[in-house]
Amino acid sequence: MGVLNNFLKAFKGKAKGPVLVLDIGSSYVKLAYFSLRGKEYILEAFEMDKLPPEVIVGKEVMDRQTLVDKIRDLYSKIAPETNKVILNVSGGDVIVKKITVPKAKKKEQLEESILWKMREEIPFDPNEVSWSYFVLGESSVPDSVDLILATAKLDLIYGIIDLVRAAGLEPLGISVDPVAAYFALKENQFFQEEGVQLVAHVGYENTVLLIVEDGKFLFSRDVPVSIKTYIDSMSRFLDISPEEAEEVLFKGPGEKVDHDAYQDTMASLHDRFVGNLERYFQGAIPEEKSITKWYLSGGGAFIMGLSEFLEERFKTSTEIVDPLGIVNTEAVPHVQEIAPLMTVEIGLMLQYYMKEPTINLIPVEEAIALEEVPILPHIIVSLSILFLLIIVSLVVSISISRKISKLNKEIISLKKEKVELQKKANEIKGFKKQIEETQKKIDVIKELSNGRDDYVRLLDEINRIVPSNVWLKSVTRNG
Repeated sequence: MGVLNNFLKAFKGKAKGPVLVLDIGSSYVKLAYFSLRGKEYILEAFEMDKLPPEVIVGKEVMDRQTLVDKIRDLYSKIAPETNKVILNVSGGDVIVKKITVPKAKKKEQLEESILWKMREEIPFDPNEVSWSYFVLGESSVPDSVDLILATAKLDLIYGIIDLVRAAGLEPLGISVDPVAAYFALKENQFFQEEGVQLVAHVGYENTVLLIVEDGKFLFSRDVPVSIKTYIDSMSRFLDISPEEAEEVLFKGPGEKVDHDAYQDTMASLHDRFVGNLERYFQGAIPEEKSITKWYLSGGGAFIMGLSEFLEERFKTSTEIVDPLGIVNTEAVPHVQEIAPLMTVEIGLMLQYYMKEPTINLIPVEEAIALEEVPILPHIIVSLSILFLLIIVSLVVSISISRKISKLNKEIISLKKEKVELQKKANEIKGFKKQIEETQKKIDVIKELSNGRDDYVRLLDEINRIVPSNVWLKSVTRNG
């Protein structure tokens, strides 16, 4: 059954909202909550829980209800704003490989070529699988393109969809571990060197082996050696419990195990582990090429001495990956301690936010539209608010202008009143001066009138003929 790529292109003017990423392993179930702010990836929350040994055995879910309850519990702890989730599938019913097909102008022609290639190279009936692909670019073969093809049996896909929905989540996309690991390391600039680089994503029950040539996906395979392989063998060889073997594997012998026996056992186990990987990648690496670097990822990256063993065996450098370099983890600082375990989560998150379509194994009839936050409504709202602010500013400005105009008129009126009052004040001053002059005349007359009636009469006569602004202060007897 063909499957369209459901990680749709992010059209201009749209941005994707927050998303959950679910990684169901054989030993742990992990749930991460991511968002994208501008161009910055944000890890908003992260929870993980260890699974009882009998829940998942050999990638098969044996205790469905316990797993559902675990996922629900993690979801309730995070309490995100969405229930949309991206997840991964793995196991024997999943095949991931690089293929080369002729170039095609139309998508339908390209997918027809892929179907023909599937019938030749995939041991499943195309009608019984869900499949998806991601174009890597032009091939060295003329008029051809290289792409990553992922297929998974429909029973597996529908089973995981039902399980996730039972936990209250809605799947947006299903990808695969090799592709997730490839994108996580590529975006973190791990594949900058030329040559062949190998990635060993060491999980609890299997190891994802990924070969990258000159920065491009070349080969991947699930190898049946893992952390559990080490634990089971160490438990037998050193005669200790599986729990003790796990502790010794990651922390060293301590006082429980003889140091020499520990060293011999670890050297033997490393040799067996790497030997199994070699059987898978020897035929995949071009003869003229050599391994330039190893990358260790997953929980097995912390196995004591494994990094050093690879360096000695292949005479090359080895690096334990940190895929969190492109993610803001301020909200969950403790996650830095388990960075290599986050490789798949980061890769799944990146596939969700990528602009180009990528691997998605959800069948068409089960797919739902990606939750997208359209930017246009936000722009309209912002412009509406801006327009409203302009209107309010204009109204306030007009109101203030009217008040200022009214105040100016009142000032002019008050100035006129001031002038009138000043005139009246000046008139009052004139009246006051006249009153004072008159009073002085009265005082002079009184002074002269004391016992001098004849003089008074004389003065009265004189006063009638003398101007008002002329004062007569004394009169002699001689006149």
